[in-house]
This record gives sequence, structure tokens and C-alpha cells, in this order.
Amino acid sequence: MSALITSEKDIRQIIDWFDERKVLFYQLGWIYLKNDHDMEEVFHQTIINVYDEIHKFKDTQYFDAWLTSIFIHHCRELSTNNQLQVSKDGLLNTLHDLEDTYKDPIVLTYICELSLEEAAYILKTPIETVKSRLLHGLQLLSRKIDSESCKVYEEKCIDYIARTLNRSEKVEFEIHLHTCENCQKKLSTFQEVIFTLKSELDALEIPTNIIKKVNHQVIETVTKKSMIKKKRIKLSVIVTSLLTLLIITGIATNTFSNIYYSWVDWRQQEDPLLRAYYKNGIGERLNMEVVSNGVKVKVKTAIADEFQTVIYYEIEDLNDENQYMIGFEGVKIKEDEQILNHVSNPEIVQNDGQKVYKGKMSIEPTLSKTGTIEFYLSKLQKVNQQSQPGGQIDYFEGKWNFKIPFTKHPSTVHKVDKETLVDGTPIKFKKLTIAPTVTMLQYDYEGYREGSYIMQDIGIDSIETKGKKAKAEMFAWNLESINYGNVNKLNTTRAFETLYFDDPTLLNVHFDSIKRFVIGEKKVTIDVSKDFPQSFIYQGSIISINEITIGNPTKIVMEYELGENRSFENIQFQFKTEIRGEPLSMSITSSEGVYLDKTGEKYDGTEYIELKQPRYYKTKETIELSNDYSDEHVVPKQLEIFFYSTTKYIDEREEIVLD
Repeated sequence: MSALITSEKDIRQIIDWFDERKVLFYQLGWIYLKNDHDMEEVFHQTIINVYDEIHKFKDTQYFDAWLTSIFIHHCRELSTNNQLQVSKDGLLNTLHDLEDTYKDPIVLTYICELSLEEAAYILKTPIETVKSRLLHGLQLLSRKIDSESCKVYEEKCIDYIARTLNRSEKVEFEIHLHTCENCQKKLSTFQEVIFTLKSELDALEIPTNIIKKVNHQVIETVTKKSMIKKKRIKLSVIVTSLLTLLIITGIATNTFSNIYYSWVDWRQQEDPLLRAYYKNGIGERLNMEVVSNGVKVKVKTAIADEFQTVIYYEIEDLNDENQYMIGFEGVKIKEDEQILNHVSNPEIVQNDGQKVYKGKMSIEPTLSKTGTIEFYLSKLQKVNQQSQPGGQIDYFEGKWNFKIPFTKHPSTVHKVDKETLVDGTPIKFKKLTIAPTVTMLQYDYEGYREGSYIMQDIGIDSIETKGKKAKAEMFAWNLESINYGNVNKLNTTRAFETLYFDDPTLLNVHFDSIKRFVIGEKKVTIDVSKDFPQSFIYQGSIISINEITIGNPTKIVMEYELGENRSFENIQFQFKTEIRGEPLSMSITSSEGVYLDKTGEKYDGTEYIELKQPRYYKTKETIELSNDYSDEHVVPKQLEIFFYSTTKYIDEREEIVLD
């Protein structure tokens, strides 16, 4: 990407970049233009535009998005000028006729396969607006806006397709799918629309020589500019030679030997697991450092296996006492042009009297066995930020870019065939996989009891062997999974700390909790002509509708009593109006709650990570109801509760003999 196009001096690098991606960009341009002559002109204008502007572009995180936005801009210009008339056959032509407001997000997200964040960057629009336009655009393409669909979960379809839901949200949504036929149909329709669009684009006959046709014209256009820049290239060669001379001098005078001995002194403080990796030839000591705006980021090593790649890093504020970690924003990781998602795993240590933040990042598995990960970092998250809903997160900006080599290492697999009962729930262990970065335990358990509950999760605190306890991994890239293909048998894979160097023969599994969605239906009439609050009792708690402000959207404030008899943590519900099937969108604009540990002691959100088996009890929230297809006021007449979530603490253990 930007590593390939390092400056504007070589136009052929830019041409080659587009030539490698001509299929994607041709398909993208066809949506707007539909003829080869205009397509050639768009490629030509875009390449020249990139050539002229690339030296000004600094945000490498959005390099793909930047080039794509330029290409779409020129497509729009030619499309407007030519006023093409196209046939009405095929979904691709329906997409062509959509307003740009809805067309562009669909093209960027589902055709170009950019992330929602990258699409928002190109469109200069908030992510929530992008998701709303994707939803409406998909509805228009399906030529059906189903007034009977469940509006509470409808927008979550977009996040589900984009795979941006966190684990608990994904579990909740998938469980809802099994109870809501309308949402099943909606999701299936959206997925079919996306598949059909891609299929029609794949069926296009793409000229293999389209870039070659514009090559001569592009080279001719930039020839004069290239001549002007020759002096700059000569200057660059001189500077490089001087730097090389300095490096050679440093080696000759033993200046750089201090780097090695400083590492030897520090090595004694190394993490035990990292020492085990190095001792067994897994991972490479990298210690790559970049300083930006007074903050140093060091990448220590990268450990790769079939489940994830873990990057160990350190961050130190050289000018102040601040602590920073790598969060979710300002990070872009790629391998061979493929975006790799990530999560962060925080750990703070003391180092030589100064606070240095040590952490590790888990990213999805690499595509190849060996290679290089391009790691672009533009934001750091301040440590100890409030994690409760609505908490403000502070970021520190800079530029820390790395090219990290990796080698994938194999796993050890143990087949298991053991059945048991956990709190009366049948469970069957199937497989234990031990990888360098993680231990994976696969098992099935009963997922549903008619008219009673839907199982959300059976919690395992740890697994133990030979006196060593491996804790469940809280932070990992998409390691844990629950398969809801058969609602009566859930196939689960749970992640734990690695036992790679322990060679276990007997495993002790410690179960600590069971989370369920308990069916508890209740319908409550709302009368907006009467005074508020309007309260009712549900599962041992008083739920109050404190305020309703009618409009479009309509604002509703609800409060949940936190008493000793309250049996639910959260509830799943929706509002209805007097118009049957009115297409409502529901969003939570603010939320308050508390964490309770196993003993019932309360904590605020900043202490969540430290808690043992925490439960989050919602105490207050503000909800907005809107009708996206009408200007009429939304007047709620009924609150309908479907089920509630609850956690039961247990202390059960089971032994597994490994082959």
C-alpha cells in the first residue's frame, strides 16, 4: 500500500498498484459508469490525481480509503456529465439508480469491503449515520420495507453482517434470531442482496488490458513533472550515503554495543512466558521502537498460531507520567492488503522506577505461514479511562508504524469424549487444542428448554494441570464462539491461557457460573395522557417509566429499582404504538448501571476488569423511538417484555484424561 508508493517520484508504482487491483476498481466504476471508455478516463484521472497529491497524504491508516474516495469522486463526475440511461434489469442496475446517499455506503462497505470506520472516513459522516444509510439502502435494494420486522434489532443486522458486535451483543442477537422470524427473514434478505450484487459484479467481463491502455497517456502527462523532481532524488541519495557512513562509523567505534548490553540487563525482568517462547525458538526478539510526540512504542515480538497472532508491546511517555495503551481506535493492521482485526489485552508493570505500560494485542490469524504484518498506529488510549457506558475516553495522537515479521507455529490436539452434568445441564467435552498463544477447549451443552430459558453461557473460570492454573482469556481476537445452528445443542469453544510448554495428561475444569436468558413475558399498557412516573413490578423489581416526551423521535426515560429481590440483570423489550406494525427504530441514548460481584458488593465501571465474576445491573436508561419513514409523532401505547438475563454462581469441577 503506502509502503509500496513511498513518494510521487515513480508513477509506475501507482500504475502497478491499480493494475493489481483493477478487478475491484473496474467493478466499482461499473456501478457508476457502465462503459469502458469512461472507465479508462476514470483510471487516468485518478492515477494523475494520486500522483499529484500523494506527497501531502500522511494518514497511512486510511490509505486504501483515500484512493477509493478519489476514484469514486471521478466516477461521480463522469456519471453526472454523461447522464447515462441504463436498463432496469438486474440488482446492479437498481443499485446504479439509488441516490448517492444510499449507494455510496453500500458500494464502500459491501463491494470494496472497507470497514464501517473507513466508509465513514470517506463519506465524512459518523459511523452511526453510515449504518442507518446501509440499512435503508439494503431495504430499497430488496424492494421491500417490511413493517412487520423487529425494529429493536433491525439496525443490529448491519453490525452483525459487518462483524462489529462484541461477544455479548453477538450472542444476544443470535439468540433473538431464534425467537424472531421477521428478523431471520430480514437478515437473510440483506445477505442475499449483498451476495447477488457481488455475483453480478463477478460475472462482468473485465478487460485485462484496461490499465495498459491508460499507461502511455499517464506517463506522457507526468514526464515534465518527473524531470523537475530529479534534483530531489539526487539529494535523497546524498543523504542516504551520509546516514550509511554514520552507521558504519558507529559499529567501528563500538557505539552500538551498548544497545546489546542494555538488553541483556533488562532481559532479567522479562515476562516468564516470553522467556519460554524465546527459549523454545518461538517468536523473534524484535524490540522495534518508534518515538512520536514524546511517546515511545516498542514492539517486542509477535507470536502467531492458527487461532491468533499476539503482538507484545510496551509504551512509555518520555516527557510525562501518563500511561497509554493500544485501544480500538487509530489502529490498522494488514497482511498482503488484507485488513486484520484486533483487540487489546492490558497489563501494567513497574520498570526501573518508571511506569511503563506493557500490553499485548490479539489479532485474527494471519493468512500465510510466514510473512510480514504492516502495523499502523495513529492513536493511543489513556490508561484507566472510565469503562462504564458513556465514559469519556482520551486519546493521544502520533505516528508509530512497524513492519513486523511472523512465523506461524503448530498446535497440539487432544481428542476428548466425556459427558457430564453441570448444574443439571448436560455437557460433552470434545476436543482440547493447545497452541503457543492459547489453549482451546471445545464442548457441547444443552441450549434451550421449551418455555423456560435460553442458555447464554456456561462459565469456566480456569483449567488446571500439574498444579498450573490457566485462566480464561478475557481479551482475545474472536477466540471464543458459540454455534447456534442447533438451538438445543450449543457447540462452544472457550479460550484459556496457553499450556503449550506443560504437556498435560490430566485436566481439571473449574465451572463457576451459568448465564441464562429466562423467558418472562409481560405486557404493560402506557397512557401518555396520565401523569408520570408509571410503574409496575417485574421479577422482584419496580420498573418505572419516569418520562415520555412525544415527538419523532420520542424520548422515554426508564428506571429499574436495584433491590435485594431483583432477579434480572437486564431485560429485552420493545415498544408498540396503536398503529399495528408501525416501523419503529429504537436506540438507547444514555444508560446508567452498577457492577455487582459474587458477594453483591457494588463497584463503578472503572473497577470492572478487577472484579471477580462481575454482573452489570442496568438502573436507568434513556430511549429514543423514531419512525424513519414518517414525520408523524411516535406515541407508545405498550411496553412488551420478552425475557430477562440472569447469572447463577456455581462451583463445580470435572476431570478430563487426555490421550
